Amino acid sequence: MRFIFVFLGLLSCSVWAQKKESSTEKDEASMIIDSLFEEDEQLDTDEEDKDLLESVFADDKELKELFTGLSDFKFLYFSLDYNSDTYFSGRDVGIDQYNVRPQITYLNSKGFFASISGIYYSEFDPKFDFLSATIGYGKSIGKKKRIRFTSSYSRFVFLNDLENPFTNNLNLGVGIRTKNRNLGTRLSTSFSFGAQESSFQISSTIFARFKLFKKTKTSLFFTPSVNFQVGDQLIFGEPVFVVVDDEEEIFQEEDEVFDLMNIQYNFPITYSTEKFDIEFAYIFNNPQSHGFNEYNNTHLFNISIAYLLEL
Repeated sequence: MRFIFVFLGLLSCSVWAQKKESSTEKDEASMIIDSLFEEDEQLDTDEEDKDLLESVFADDKELKELFTGLSDFKFLYFSLDYNSDTYFSGRDVGIDQYNVRPQITYLNSKGFFASISGIYYSEFDPKFDFLSATIGYGKSIGKKKRIRFTSSYSRFVFLNDLENPFTNNLNLGVGIRTKNRNLGTRLSTSFSFGAQESSFQISSTIFARFKLFKKTKTSLFFTPSVNFQVGDQLIFGEPVFVVVDDEEEIFQEEDEVFDLMNIQYNFPITYSTEKFDIEFAYIFNNPQSHGFNEYNNTHLFNISIAYLLEL
């Protein structure tokens, strides 16, 4: 069982990347598609159930078989994410801190899902300053169910005194895998907006899946990926020093552009049992510099644990 729903809260973060976001930039479409299991045409189940199962139980044959015979099911997925450092679109803002993101996700057999998540920052005040609620729907298409579409809406609540222009997000995603499910790509678009401002982002990911070992009730997979994040951003020109009324002042030109923001390389290893997942990942960011904005490469470690509860 892969980390199928860690994506939901972090989708929220990608849409306000210039303000605050989690370091692990996973989106909802990506993690659902990552959970597609290998083809098993011997399963005796109707198409709707098989469609959903293919989008949930990637590596756990026992759980897959458990739900195969059911025409209707639902469950809760509890997850906890720890990131050793905090960056925004891979960019270091000069604050050395870790973050933790708890999340609860509900999914039913019709393809509808909902989640509530938050983020705890070790050095911010308040430390727990962000909540996100998401609802969405996903469906696989095609004879082999290799293509999956996902859509969702998220509402953000900020628990600080800062001006946060983005409080809503709409996301559309599509992903496709090869026949053996070991290679794939996905593309998602994200539109975030508030009372007066809006922002648009595109995220593209290429990923692979390698089975290190698999036994009856346990498995170990290595799933490296590279993600390209493109979006609206504010860039600054070179500072210009001028004298106004015998006082020296600094002026910088500002410009809004739509350009590549970050390239992220993710190297996770996931250990799964029937009910629990634990994932360790090394993440490397290559934030892109534009204009007078200069950013150094960043990296961090991620640990995720999760538990599946049948309803």
